Amino acid sequence: MTTLRIFPLLAALLFSGCASIQQMQNELATSATVPTPSFDRMQATGFASDAKETRVVLDKTSPVFYFDGEKSYYAAFELPPADTPRKLNFKSLFSAPYMGAATVMYPQFVFLNASKQVIGEAKRYRFQLHTGTLNDDFFEGNVIVPAAVRSVVIHTSQRNMPRLEAYSENGQAWEIPAAPSGKLALTLSQPYPANFDFSTAVIRDSIQMPWNDRGDFFYLTQIDGQPVEDSRSVTHRRNIFRGQTMLPYAIDREVPTQRAKYLIVGKTEYALPFQMATNPVYEVKGEIEAALEKNKVYEVRGTLGENYSAVWLEDVSTHTVVGRKIEIRGATRVGVWKW
Repeated sequence: MTTLRIFPLLAALLFSGCASIQQMQNELATSATVPTPSFDRMQATGFASDAKETRVVLDKTSPVFYFDGEKSYYAAFELPPADTPRKLNFKSLFSAPYMGAATVMYPQFVFLNASKQVIGEAKRYRFQLHTGTLNDDFFEGNVIVPAAVRSVVIHTSQRNMPRLEAYSENGQAWEIPAAPSGKLALTLSQPYPANFDFSTAVIRDSIQMPWNDRGDFFYLTQIDGQPVEDSRSVTHRRNIFRGQTMLPYAIDREVPTQRAKYLIVGKTEYALPFQMATNPVYEVKGEIEAALEKNKVYEVRGTLGENYSAVWLEDVSTHTVVGRKIEIRGATRVGVWKW
């Protein structure tokens, strides 16, 4: 996401077209739309199947309903029947391309059965910032849809919202307000086996920064051959305009606990590409296979040096190495560097 680089007057004119959270809340509170009286009176539309994306917009043109006494816009969808649980993946898009003007929607989910009775809700979940190409940032998450669910109602709440942050091109952190309106892109998975284990653990990367222009990065880069976002790439993206100073950004990610193959890496990184051609770069990487424990936190750790380098996955609570250490004894300097 970009930061605004224009004169204050022009910035004020631009931001005047971007509704503040207070304005959005006032629009909702004073909406002349008659609230839907009950769940069974909601008009539900069909949900895209076959992994196709369904787009949702909640704004002043949307119907309203009182969820636990709190007024909210909503959208209701009928789901294709299924005999086993599914996963609902979603992306919440930024309302504006500029920090200081952007808001995002933190959606809430109500699950209904065939009789339009409430059989579950999803109000809190992991909401992860995805940093893409320019103006392509979004928050993403997922919730488990029980087998008996036949429709889902999406709404918002201003109660106990998490603190959300995104980053500008120079790495500055900005708080992104949770808004009562916004845009979502949703994808419904195929049904999982009835006894499927949806439990997760967290794997976080680590960074050692002995200088302000370089660091030793230890990170997860693939799970079962599929790439995942890592601290190396995130740090480079968020430092693109910082010159020869590098601020580290160690990230984590939620992963399934089922046995999987993890590609972990330890590598020296520099703020600027030319530094990698004139300074030592050490690298060690390898694959481990492991099943993780539910709700536990793991960290990719390691050491890099001229004659010995190693990287491993460690249980944060017990400091036990998971699987095996990936070690190189002898010369570990990389002869060819890649940015």
